[in-house]
Amino acid sequence: MRWFKHLNIRGKLILIILMVTFITVALIGGIRIAWDMQQAREALAQDMSALSRLLSSRSSAALAFDDARLAQENLASLQEISHVVQACLYRGDGSILAVYQRSVSLNNTCPASKLLLDNATRFEDDSLYVVAAVRQSTELLGWLLVSSDLSLINSRLHDQLIFSALALLAALVLAWLLATWLQRIISAPIERVTQVARAIEEQQDRSLRAPVGNQDEVGKLAHSFNAMLDALDEQNQQLVAAKVEQQVASTRYRSLVESTSAIPWELELNSWRFTFVGPQAELLLGYPVDDWYQEKFWANSLHPEDKDESLAFCQAATAEMRNHQFEYRMRSSDGNYVWIHDDVQVVCEDDKPVRLQGFMFDITERKRHEQAITDIAAGVSAESGEAFFQHLVEHLSRLFNADYAFIGVLDKDQPLQINTLAVYAHGKIIDNLSYSLRGTPCANVVGESTCIYKEGVQALFPQDPLLNDMGIEGYIGSPLYNSKGEPLGVLVVLDSKPLKRTDQAGELLDIFAARAGAEVERMYAQESVRKLSQAVEQSPNMVMITDADGIIEYVNPSFSETTGYAAHEVIGQNPRVLQSGKTSIEVYQKLWTTIKLGQVWRGEIVNKHKDETLYTVEETIAPLFDQKGAISHFVSIKQDVTERKETEEALRRSQKMDAIGKLSGGIAHDFNNQLGVVIGYLDILKSHISDDEKSVKWVDTAIRASLHCIDLTRQLLTFSRQTGKEKEQVDINIKLKELETMVARSITPEVDVRYFLSENLWLSEINPGEFQDVILNLVINARDAMPSGGKLTIETKNKYLDADTVSFNPSINAGDYVILTVSDTGIGMDKKTLEHIFEPFFTTKAEGEGTGLGMAMVYGFVKRYAGSINVYSELGVGTTFRLYLPKSKSEALGENNIHQQNIELIGGNETILIVDDVDDMRNLASQYLTDLGYKTQLAKNAAQALQILEKESGIDLLFSDVVMSGGMNGYELVKKALAKKPALKALLTSGFTSKNIEKSGLAQFADKLLGKPYRKADLAKRIRSALDE
Repeated sequence: MRWFKHLNIRGKLILIILMVTFITVALIGGIRIAWDMQQAREALAQDMSALSRLLSSRSSAALAFDDARLAQENLASLQEISHVVQACLYRGDGSILAVYQRSVSLNNTCPASKLLLDNATRFEDDSLYVVAAVRQSTELLGWLLVSSDLSLINSRLHDQLIFSALALLAALVLAWLLATWLQRIISAPIERVTQVARAIEEQQDRSLRAPVGNQDEVGKLAHSFNAMLDALDEQNQQLVAAKVEQQVASTRYRSLVESTSAIPWELELNSWRFTFVGPQAELLLGYPVDDWYQEKFWANSLHPEDKDESLAFCQAATAEMRNHQFEYRMRSSDGNYVWIHDDVQVVCEDDKPVRLQGFMFDITERKRHEQAITDIAAGVSAESGEAFFQHLVEHLSRLFNADYAFIGVLDKDQPLQINTLAVYAHGKIIDNLSYSLRGTPCANVVGESTCIYKEGVQALFPQDPLLNDMGIEGYIGSPLYNSKGEPLGVLVVLDSKPLKRTDQAGELLDIFAARAGAEVERMYAQESVRKLSQAVEQSPNMVMITDADGIIEYVNPSFSETTGYAAHEVIGQNPRVLQSGKTSIEVYQKLWTTIKLGQVWRGEIVNKHKDETLYTVEETIAPLFDQKGAISHFVSIKQDVTERKETEEALRRSQKMDAIGKLSGGIAHDFNNQLGVVIGYLDILKSHISDDEKSVKWVDTAIRASLHCIDLTRQLLTFSRQTGKEKEQVDINIKLKELETMVARSITPEVDVRYFLSENLWLSEINPGEFQDVILNLVINARDAMPSGGKLTIETKNKYLDADTVSFNPSINAGDYVILTVSDTGIGMDKKTLEHIFEPFFTTKAEGEGTGLGMAMVYGFVKRYAGSINVYSELGVGTTFRLYLPKSKSEALGENNIHQQNIELIGGNETILIVDDVDDMRNLASQYLTDLGYKTQLAKNAAQALQILEKESGIDLLFSDVVMSGGMNGYELVKKALAKKPALKALLTSGFTSKNIEKSGLAQFADKLLGKPYRKADLAKRIRSALDE
């Protein structure tokens, strides 16, 4: 294609048009011929298919009758069709029945039947073959093969080729004519533009322009060419102006370089000599600029300690063609050394460094500050607390050559007050001081940012008295912050003269303020840690810290005091050394699971002391986490609640016994009412059958049984403290001596009884009869606990119980007590038995051998006289009962009551109002009193009694039960009745009295209460006594 490149535009244009035309027409003609041939082939195939179907239909009869002649005649009809060259008719078994051939020169062979397909059409070897199946109805009889030559298609193709060749030739002629015309239109304007460009080149006349004809692309080309010439003219003018401006800028930049404090320089690498040095060099180091151009001037001026390292660094960086910066010291003309920061650029040509350029900066002042910072840091790095603050302000004062420096912190209680931690004034540390922030420059610093007042600070803050007293002119202050960004205080430097060199003063002070803030925060944290450590060490609770695996790392003194283990005995051990086996394994599993999940566990655990005794703790265990959030330790806080648990248990038992007592009292009260009715009517019945000895015997038996029941109810009421007994001063030793014989008869000979009675035993105010019952109950229980014999010890002594002692038993007060101790060496009791020992009807004896009221009566006796009882028992060892009875407040022993002689029943004729909500008791009382001659009125409740009193004026005495239904008790009834009839006499009766009723203000009636159940003689005596008062 090189020849094409050498053609001019005209030739190229004509050639291209001709080639495009040829290719286009040839391509279209070829496509047209191919499409026409395809259509011709399809039309021939359709015609032949139709012909074969028609002929196969006509040949079905010949195949059905295997008639070769008829078949041959049918095929002979193909002679009318010139392009059919052969036809073969096959039987169903593939044999040939008839054959047709247009020319005898053709091979008289038909294709094998296995190649036949139903209704197939194919082009092969310039022939068309069509196969049609011959059928009769649906039965296949054979096949018909018809072949045709392609003479029709070939004739059509010849015509098409001739036409296409003529069309191509005509198109090329027209294309050549068109190309010739177009090249004239296009190339002529281009030629004119070319001529103008050549003229400008030859004549150097830039004013020439190409003519612009039409506004087509060629016209636009000429217009663009002219625009380009205009732009080149303008650019040329700008270049001229730029050269002028560059000369002016060069002069200006040279002036700028010469005016900077840095030294501009240039150095040739082949000689390592300066080729240019700014005039600043002479001002900085004192050498004339010409001296800098001497060989090895720079190297010879370096500080001996910096020379080798600086030269090696610069040469290595230059060899790598790498721009670099480095610092070193150069000797000045006066012999001192100046610190230089050198910023070097490497200039390369042909990928080789040829020269260096750069700027040298004087950093002597910065180095001096850095050295000062290093010196201060070195001076205070090993210090902390007060020493750190004092050294810091001292070094700062010297660094800034100032008169004062101090560090102050905000007062925790007064946030607008500063308390100094260290003050340096005129070369020494002075006492600390406090001052208010109001009106001071520090108010603008604390919690804000660094403030610098070079001079005149007094005039700016006239309300600050310290500035005036100290004569301050210059001030620099920087705020102190903790790690959370919270303000802590201020670091201040002051001087009585204006401050100098303050360009980096703020940055320097900020550095030391950050360090000082960290130290203040550390000091505060250390104080908090000290307080926390002191709190842990002095805590009354046990504190234990373990690692993540449960190994003990720390215990506080309370731990050692409580457990008995010294710290060194348990550190390194697992807390399981404290396990007692009394806490279930499930509790420990839940504990460990909880704390391993990072949660807090709280609960109670029974541990053991070093001496194997048990104690109960309330324990809280919490995990401690490290900075990554992983559990690093566990802290356990334990409180010994053994005493509290014992106190709670004692209180629970006391409340339980009180509740049981109230229940027993209520039952006994109702039982007394019924017993009173039974005994009363038995007495009446006995008086009516006095002549029948056998019946009297039966009645006496029933009365004895009823009296025994009364004794049981008396014991119940005694236990519940709901019956009143006359008490007197008793010497327990004397009573025990009186009971020696009875005690000896109550036990078996195998039991050895021993008495240890204290001399000068205090008196106690109790009921002697009840005391006798208590001793007998305790002795009998001890006898039953020692069936094979043993030792029974009875002991008395005086003892004062202090507040600490009684703290374990909330039911007893501090004071003087007579202690009675009854101990046996019997079988003992387990814990479960001890839980119920004082409950009424609780017994460990066989059925029928005990009522279960003995110990309940003992418990009631002790509580009734403000005492206490304690029992200790161990299986196989024995049991000890200790009774604590309060010392009598009277000194002398009272005389024993004299038993009254039986008195004859005395009646009367007065009218008595009987009030009782139990019908049988009400009727029995009426029967007794009627037999004694009295008149009676009956009421079943207080309301009915008040109505009777309102209507009847002749009632002399009100005889009422205390506890009744209806909302008003006997005391309240008496009170209302006396308010209406002050002269009315009254007598009350009850199975028990409650404390609330005794406080009703009618003590005179409570003292003379007739106890239920009562007999006729008791009622007669008390009624007559009440009426005669």
